[in-house]
Amino acid sequence: MSGKRNFSSSMSSTNQAFMPRSTQRGKALKVAFVLPDHFSMMTYTTAIDALVTTNLVKSSAAFSHQTYSLNDSSKVLSDIHIEISTSHILDELVLNGEQAVDILIVCGGFRCDLSENKQLSKKLKAAFQQNIIIGGLWNGAIPLAYA
Repeated sequence: MSGKRNFSSSMSSTNQAFMPRSTQRGKALKVAFVLPDHFSMMTYTTAIDALVTTNLVKSSAAFSHQTYSLNDSSKVLSDIHIEISTSHILDELVLNGEQAVDILIVCGGFRCDLSENKQLSKKLKAAFQQNIIIGGLWNGAIPLAYA
């Protein structure tokens, strides 16, 4: 049928107004996920799936992502006892300059430690000062409240 529109042509710019400006210019947004011990694997993988799916339906990548541990190790234990390798430790999180992240997400979970992590609070405050988008998944909003 001529004139028939497919999903990608009719929906391609529907949510454009809600996308951060840098993805509208073609630059992939850098998303950092902070993964404390016992983070929710389901919550984390759902968020990653949303980013990857967005990249699949766009003509160029809209997002890149990296993971950061709160400990001095490159591994974090998830809530289902699967050990995940992270890209970096929190000290290596860049908040200004060309390598800075655009979005910083703390991924929580039912058994995550809810006490304040001073290092994470300091990073979140610095991210806020740099106008970096910050957010929390599950009870990852608690570190935001501390900061």
